[in-house]
Amino acid sequence: MLKKTIILGTGAKAAHVFYTCYRSRAEFRVIAFLSTALLENEQEIYPPEIAGPLYPQGIPVLSHTHLCALARREEANEIVFAGCDTTFEYLSQLEQTVVFTARTEFQFAQVERCLLPCHKPSIAVCGTGSRCGKTQLTRQIAQTVRSLGSTRVAVGKYPEGELLQHTLSCFTLPAELTPVPTSRQQEYAAHLAAGERVYSGVDWRAIWDQAMGKADVLLWDGGANDIAFVAPDLYVTVVDCHTPNNVIAYPGYLNVELADVLVLYQSSGVTDVELEAIVANLHRINMQAAIWDWHDLTVSDSEAAQQMRQRIISALDL
Repeated sequence: MLKKTIILGTGAKAAHVFYTCYRSRAEFRVIAFLSTALLENEQEIYPPEIAGPLYPQGIPVLSHTHLCALARREEANEIVFAGCDTTFEYLSQLEQTVVFTARTEFQFAQVERCLLPCHKPSIAVCGTGSRCGKTQLTRQIAQTVRSLGSTRVAVGKYPEGELLQHTLSCFTLPAELTPVPTSRQQEYAAHLAAGERVYSGVDWRAIWDQAMGKADVLLWDGGANDIAFVAPDLYVTVVDCHTPNNVIAYPGYLNVELADVLVLYQSSGVTDVELEAIVANLHRINMQAAIWDWHDLTVSDSEAAQQMRQRIISALDL
């Protein structure tokens, strides 16, 4: 029986959910993507060349205001949430709306499907929010990896802007960065200057397959508070101490749960009491993860930096 699905969300998260959970599965049919960025009378099309052979006409992208009416009219079997930076309070209200008004099931994307396996060593850097030092930490880890003798490093970057229209993009030269948002080009260029390939796009199975043929080590530089698009050997989550409530937001909460290492960002900007509460909350969610300060990791001879180096060595099986 065909299972009709509505994906609530657009952008990188929704594209990844679609590619990993639905695109090639004939038993599902994605009816539409719903966007909070569109007005009620606006409509776009997710292009057929990206949507794949099961969707020769593409997929409608509609305003989220159509949620309940669309679900009832099309007799949708499930509505899958594919957004970021969302409180669980809002998600609870949304679930009630879906179940009682739209009269269908409310689901989250399967985490195990979104974390794509790779046969090369991989490290993921994710966070509980945006602008919390993930990119700087990724560059530092890449430098450590190179110092250990792994000169072929590939970095996967969370797709934004025009890159959401590309199934696979590989960058090796600064002159190739035109599709990259201007605000992100410097980040890409820093990796290229270090001799690293940078990948982005929406088809991460194809991206990682190509990257594994070109690199010895894969790094993931996550976006917003989304989970990694790879199942890494070392999962690092950066926690912004200035926005501690993000720890209990979706899907940042999952990044804390999945982490092998939790890194405290801007911890000097909070009081000792506030920091103790943040650490206690992190321990409540994940008792196994090591917790280090972001600043300590930038000091090469610090205990935290040396311990991180050992974690990287272990992850790379060196």
